[in-house]
Amino acid sequence: MVDEAFKVWQRVLAHASRIGDTTLQSLFSQDPTRAERFNRTLSDSRHEIIVDFSKQLIDDQILSELLNLASDLQIVEQFAEMRNGLKIN
Repeated sequence: MVDEAFKVWQRVLAHASRIGDTTLQSLFSQDPTRAERFNRTLSDSRHEIIVDFSKQLIDDQILSELLNLASDLQIVEQFAEMRNGLKIN
């Protein structure tokens, strides 16, 4: 899991260098639906949170890689454990 997460993180960094000279203004200009498309609802069986990624300097590829990374690292499951009082440190 950690090795795969590292590989995904390396891909995120590669995409970040590709998009580095882009501005949020240009991303919104190119995609009028960006605000709607870059919202995600993250949930477990009891709670949910809506996350707005639209104001981050990312594109579809980077968002996909970040969501893959979160899945590989079981972020939702770890959040649930933390919320339920499990010691995390």
